[in-house]
Amino acid sequence: MPFDFCTISTGLWAAIGLASITAGAFIGFTLATVFSKSSFGLSVTSGQNLAGGCLLPIAFGLIAGFSVSHLLPNDPCDGAFTPDAGFVPPYVFISVAGAAIALFWLKIRRR
Repeated sequence: MPFDFCTISTGLWAAIGLASITAGAFIGFTLATVFSKSSFGLSVTSGQNLAGGCLLPIAFGLIAGFSVSHLLPNDPCDGAFTPDAGFVPPYVFISVAGAAIALFWLKIRRR
């Protein structure tokens, strides 16, 4: 079954969102494990907080959005009108980065 990226169905949007959030949660969990010394408040781990809680999740989100943009067809509507495919990479970026940041800080807060 080929996916229609000209007019994306709500089921496909939900699948893309679920896959993005799952990937972001995995990234956030991994970063929280790698940067196990991170914590709230002023501490010597401010570099780890910045890297694990902000910079790396955003970088992974950008990589995911960039990767998805290269997987999508250039003109899925054959010039008929503006396709929905242009909205997928920013949606993936925000979902992956947001989930990674949220899970990282949630895991850090629970320590």
